[in-house]
Amino acid sequence: WMTSGTLVGPITISDTTDSTTKDTGALILEGGLGVEKDVTVGAAVSVGSRLFVKGESEFIGIVTFRGGTIRLGDGDTDDVVVGGEFASDLVPTIKRMEERILRWYS
Repeated sequence: WMTSGTLVGPITISDTTDSTTKDTGALILEGGLGVEKDVTVGAAVSVGSRLFVKGESEFIGIVTFRGGTIRLGDGDTDDVVVGGEFASDLVPTIKRMEERILRWYS
C-alpha cells in the first residue's frame, strides 16, 4: 500500500459498500477532500454539518427546508427573484418602513 506519492490515471474501487455514516462506505477518509473539477453523485448526499456553496446554484425538482430559519440575502441591496406563483399558507408580518405598510397583496 502506498503511504505517499501521486497516482496517475483513473482509480477504481470495486467495493459496493453503501455509506450510512461518515465512518462507513467503500472509501473512508479521515482527512479533508479537495477536488479540482466537477463531482457527480449517483445517489443521495448527506452533509453532517454546514454546506457552503459559492457562485450560482441550481435546484431541479422539489426542495424542502425543514425547521430553523431560511435567510435570503444579507443586505438591502440584494434582490430575491421568484418566477411562478406562491402556493402556501404563509401569513405576512406587517412592518412599518419609511411610513409604508408592507404586506401581501392578492
